Amino acid sequence: MDVLLDLHRQSPRTVVGLMSGTSLDGVDAARQSTDPDSSSVQVLTRLDARLAETYAEAVDRVLAEANMDRNALDLVGSHGQTVCHLPEPADCAGARVRATLQLGNPSTLATRLNVPVVGDFRPADMALGGQGAPLVPYFDYVTFTDADEHRGLLNLGGIANLTVLPAGGTPDEVRAFDTGPANMVIDALADRLFDAPMDRDGQHAAAGTPDRDLLADLLEGPFFRRKPPKSTGRDDFGADYVDRLLNASQSRGLSPEDTMATATLLTAASVYQAYAQYVRPDQSIDVLIASGGG
Repeated sequence: MDVLLDLHRQSPRTVVGLMSGTSLDGVDAARQSTDPDSSSVQVLTRLDARLAETYAEAVDRVLAEANMDRNALDLVGSHGQTVCHLPEPADCAGARVRATLQLGNPSTLATRLNVPVVGDFRPADMALGGQGAPLVPYFDYVTFTDADEHRGLLNLGGIANLTVLPAGGTPDEVRAFDTGPANMVIDALADRLFDAPMDRDGQHAAAGTPDRDLLADLLEGPFFRRKPPKSTGRDDFGADYVDRLLNASQSRGLSPEDTMATATLLTAASVYQAYAQYVRPDQSIDVLIASGGG
């Protein structure tokens, strides 16, 4: 017991974790240094400043590629790295609040670069009553609005979002919302099932067959039933969601490829479902322009 008490008081600690699974593929060992006095809040606080330093380095690199120096720089816009996005109201100390958190401190970035930095786009939008996402609709409006065509702009990243641009419309007539996962669930499954960061070229999904019954169940999820305006992220489609999807696919006896095919079809089907339910009844689109990492 004295040894355990001494260990409890020790800081930092060096720990080795061991694992040998039922697959009999060997023994895994991982060393980790832990500091009980350093909470996750402290880590995030430091990352907030550290990420700003990384952003400054990235600015210097892109200026160097253009044979420019900082003196030629007038302004920086920095979205930051989203670590938590909670667009739906919830109680906090007796008040209903919505919140979002991005790392990459704009003040640190402005100090390093010695130029004005515009940041906190999501918190600003939420303070005005918005969802904080998607953020691209104004750019879509300025760049792609057409006098004659009703256009849709589909951005496929971790999450999919849709911007609707009525022909000859005004900024107040633009509609935009998240439709559900794009790459987020697919990438997580590729990591779990194939030890890969992504399903490159969709090869695993192409080798499988989607399970239509499982897809129908997934499309009945709470986010898909929520009406726009709405936004989402890992709180809806992160690790817990992937765990549930894997459990459901395993209970149905699906192969890894079939699971990937079902998740990939979920992205496409959820985009179409959102359009059919929430856009087409008011305004069908003539042209769809797709972009993003997906």
